[in-house]
Amino acid sequence: MDYTYDAAGRTNAETDYDGCTLRYSHDSCGQLVSRTNGLGQTVRYERDLAGRVTAKDAVGSVTRFAYDIHGRLASATGPDSELSYVRDSSGRVLREVCDGRELVNTYDETGRRTRRGTPSGAVSTWSFPAGRTAELTASGHRLGFQFDETGRETARRIGDALTVDLAYDPAGRLTDQLVRTTGDRVLQRRTYTYRPDGHLASAEELTGGRKRLEVSGAGRVTGVTAENWSERYAYDEAGNQTSASWPGAGDASGPREYTGTRITRAGRVRYEHDAQGRVILRQKARLSRKPETWHYDWDAEDRLVLVTTPDGTRWRYLYDALGRRSAKQRLAEDEATVVEEVTFTWDGDTLCEQTTSTTGSPDSVALTWDHDGVKPVTQVERRLVDQAEVDSRFFAIITDLIGTPRELVDDSNSLAAHLRANGDPGAHTYNGSDYAGVEASGPIWMTNVMAAVGDRDTTLSITLDGMPNSRGEYGNWNTPETIVDAFQTAVRNGQPFGTAPQNWPSDGLGTAWEMSVVARNVRMYESSLMFDDDEPIGRPWEEIRWYSGNEEIKEVPKPDIPEIQPPKPRK
Repeated sequence: MDYTYDAAGRTNAETDYDGCTLRYSHDSCGQLVSRTNGLGQTVRYERDLAGRVTAKDAVGSVTRFAYDIHGRLASATGPDSELSYVRDSSGRVLREVCDGRELVNTYDETGRRTRRGTPSGAVSTWSFPAGRTAELTASGHRLGFQFDETGRETARRIGDALTVDLAYDPAGRLTDQLVRTTGDRVLQRRTYTYRPDGHLASAEELTGGRKRLEVSGAGRVTGVTAENWSERYAYDEAGNQTSASWPGAGDASGPREYTGTRITRAGRVRYEHDAQGRVILRQKARLSRKPETWHYDWDAEDRLVLVTTPDGTRWRYLYDALGRRSAKQRLAEDEATVVEEVTFTWDGDTLCEQTTSTTGSPDSVALTWDHDGVKPVTQVERRLVDQAEVDSRFFAIITDLIGTPRELVDDSNSLAAHLRANGDPGAHTYNGSDYAGVEASGPIWMTNVMAAVGDRDTTLSITLDGMPNSRGEYGNWNTPETIVDAFQTAVRNGQPFGTAPQNWPSDGLGTAWEMSVVARNVRMYESSLMFDDDEPIGRPWEEIRWYSGNEEIKEVPKPDIPEIQPPKPRK
């Protein structure tokens, strides 16, 4: 990476390992006023006297922001979407309205949320009995949670018959997950073992058998061995995956090729990128037939805006003013008429509902999810006619070690779905439907991080990743040192984050987005203390909880960086 600086020591350009240069400009107060990507596309910012962004112009696409008297975001209007908030006196969101769709919240006297209503009419309620317990009622279905003294979940009860029991080793790592129903009938059981260095050594489940992992000294998985199948992976010195093989001889199985750090081929699949490093073409070779080709279009903020599938179908993607994907639309042959639309509702940074409708039909289908932290725990599928519910199905979601949904359990306490793991030859998905926030749209899947998209075959991110650590690696924060290092590296590199959402990295991708969320909260809290607010907003650094997968990382020291310090009073 190469960097250049202005006279004040601020980064005004950075060039990555692929030769892509990003440029930044600042005002006399040191605030970011523009950023230009590798294609020459410039995003410009306007600010008020308090330094808050009031307008963002991304190559002619203008978004405007308004704030209440306390400096909190009140509304935001962009090219695709209108967003507004109603808050209580403590700043908690009571009502969020996105393009007419309302998400409504209620809180108890301690600030804990007790009720949520989604745009489709799905209602979730929370209660907190005495002791280390909590209860969730999702669309009329009751779940009970029990926690140990460290806050780890130890048991979950769904309805009157289904239970999930969890056990941990002395280091706090999950070792056993048992899913049972009436008469102690076991639906699923997972056990995990770990190497002395903390890496996962094996995982065994009732439906998939035992899998043993081989891990390199750098912590990369090089092999997975099960009873009747195996996977193999190899890497170069930079950490790029150079080959991969798994059962079934998938299209992307085989060697990988790169230009710089950009993948250009994986097995029979090839990729093309634009000057900004974004995938613009994915092509799958086929014997004696034309190749299957997907085309991707992006906006100036690195957001996917259009996908053309091999059969010529075009999907258009829309975003709200905070960069969260608000809808995807299937277009007719005239490339303008919408024939199918999926709208997305966000609970903060987490996808909580999507509704699919077809032009000219009164029918729609709403999928609603409830979460425990970042883990989905329920899925409710509701069929609506003229917005009135005519049918519904409830599923409990069983997640694995890192919080990935693996099973859906229906009302009859039967396994309705088992999410496939790589190489698992007997797994299936639920009726081809979207699974707990993962949507199938050709080769594109959407995770619950605003607008990230990836390639199913390689599991590589198609959109740009977040901030690397000091060794240039993109990965999880899994130690206190790597967490602090990510913040400090971002500051050295001039990464714009920490003051307002409009300054954060686009799309909510990777570590850079997470840093922005943390920095914003800590900065607000420090500012509240400085002005002796009776009810400080935000959160102190000491209360931030860090996770790698489902494992909490403790005792993370507060980095000495300006982005989490309160603003200096203006003279």
